[in-house]
Amino acid sequence: MTKLRLALASAILFAGALPAAEISHPEQGGVLAFSSCSRGRGAAAIDEATRLAAKGVTAAYQGARENLSATEAEEFANLPELPELLKAVEQTPERVQIGETFLQGSETCVAVSLPLSIEAYQDDGDWSWDSAEDDLIVRVKATAKASNGLPAIQAAELAALQQAVWQGLSLIVNDPSPFVHLKALPKPFVSEWMVLEQSEHQGVATVVINAELDMAELSRVASNPYLAAGSPRFMVHAEQAHFAAPIMAVLTQQGFSVTQDFDHADIIVRVSTELQDSGEYSRLALSLSLLDKASARLGEWHNEPATLRLPTREGIGVRLFGAHLASEDNQLAILSMMEGGLEQLSQIGGRYNKVSFPRDALISHSQLQHLLDQHSYIYSPQLSTDGRQTVLAFRTRMANKSLMADFIPSLLAIMESPLAVNTVTNNQIIIR
Repeated sequence: MTKLRLALASAILFAGALPAAEISHPEQGGVLAFSSCSRGRGAAAIDEATRLAAKGVTAAYQGARENLSATEAEEFANLPELPELLKAVEQTPERVQIGETFLQGSETCVAVSLPLSIEAYQDDGDWSWDSAEDDLIVRVKATAKASNGLPAIQAAELAALQQAVWQGLSLIVNDPSPFVHLKALPKPFVSEWMVLEQSEHQGVATVVINAELDMAELSRVASNPYLAAGSPRFMVHAEQAHFAAPIMAVLTQQGFSVTQDFDHADIIVRVSTELQDSGEYSRLALSLSLLDKASARLGEWHNEPATLRLPTREGIGVRLFGAHLASEDNQLAILSMMEGGLEQLSQIGGRYNKVSFPRDALISHSQLQHLLDQHSYIYSPQLSTDGRQTVLAFRTRMANKSLMADFIPSLLAIMESPLAVNTVTNNQIIIR
């Protein structure tokens, strides 16, 4: 009998003697075996370990499939796909079989087995599965030193939560790198977590945690171009001011944040119109352009003036504008252009931002470079001087509120004299 012991690299990181998953019995179509554990002793701990067993199937099976070698994949060629397996578990929960109870360290564990025979899961009914509907339990080990005012133990716990969120993202998207800003502040995506082990030696702390990820929230953010780009603010600039309000209404209806203040805007929607008057009839040429604060062109849309003409009279431009904007085809095209612009903004690193501080405040530029290297959600940083001020310009998908919690304390720590944040706007932070 061939038995595969597979570390759940993509969903659960096990440390030391922590339990691994097993896929065995290829002649039976495969049997998944793993352990489900809960901290503590007694009936309550056994019940909790049993409750977590079904939630552990997703991580165990997906991790095992991803780590099959070519030879092993051939031997287990008839394994069901994950949606089929989860369908069977949902329809017949008794397939998740709970075995013996055993103790491991400070945990109480139960052995779990699940038949993987593909014939057992064939069904003629319609069924769809969305992984975002399920919470995911991940186990992570992390080490850290004291940083940003956090003791070493708390810093290691935060690092473990960040790793957990990163693993969850890796199951949702092929390339999680555009979402590194979500990893920086992980708690909104973690329903609950439990510290299983912790230790500290010579200022370095190590923790092992079980984290329950809110995969629905992670998926919601990762699949929404606006949220993935860091929720940038839009401003509408129209050559004729009365054309701005309808575009602002469209943006607001889509859940986008809108401002009328250029200093607080991240994306400028430029509205251009040209009334084409042929005497008896009039047409309107309409175009929308998306640019960010660094003048990066993110998208452009033009209407087809020939598709609509109205009798020439006073105020006809406003009527034509409203009619073109009311067209379902035009609305879809505009929203598609907006989404494409947001995706492009995300690809180039996010919205344009600035942090300014006194010219001689930095202890050394090498420390700043090291700090920027540590914060992977800071893209394309550029340092310049403006009179008595040094300006750090960069791109990020993280809101300034989040930068204030994560990046700015580290920046203040490498400055010569005690300084503090003086002003925070949507895309600028001033330190004095």
